[in-house]
Amino acid sequence: GEYTETLRSLASSGAELIIAAYPPMIDAVVEIAPQYPDQNFALIVGETPEEIPNVMSFFEMASDASYLVGALAGLYTKTGTVGCTFPTRNPEMDRFISGYQQGLKATNKDAKFLLNIVGGDHPFEDPATAKRLALVHHEQGADVVFAAGGSTCLGVLEAAADSNGGFVSTG
Repeated sequence: GEYTETLRSLASSGAELIIAAYPPMIDAVVEIAPQYPDQNFALIVGETPEEIPNVMSFFEMASDASYLVGALAGLYTKTGTVGCTFPTRNPEMDRFISGYQQGLKATNKDAKFLLNIVGGDHPFEDPATAKRLALVHHEQGADVVFAAGGSTCLGVLEAAADSNGGFVSTG
């Protein structure tokens, strides 16, 4: 509901371009964009189930960006173990994971990769679960934990801050 009302407010303000930044906003765009056919909407990391004339969908090069983050993790890790806490598994998230793994192996072929998935009804909006899962990575020896996906990332950042240097978070 929050996304729908925010998009409705932006559309009614006369904004020329409204950008929805991640998959949980798709339903709101599908509902609001047809009501404002003279305005342009963009989905970053997502697409509508059917074509809507005033909506453009984009997929950023997630694997390229996460490759670089993985390469840095491979260079940084002292334990040889890195973690990845993500909201869900889908084609977009898998591009992040794959790029990260490839970058990690490019700079540290012996590094161990751990993966935890938040899941649940609102995986992109669950920092508490992400924090708990990041701490599990740390208990398993990870000194770098990669996070991506909405406000869920905040939990991983908080866990890293609470670890007092025990591990760092990237994403």
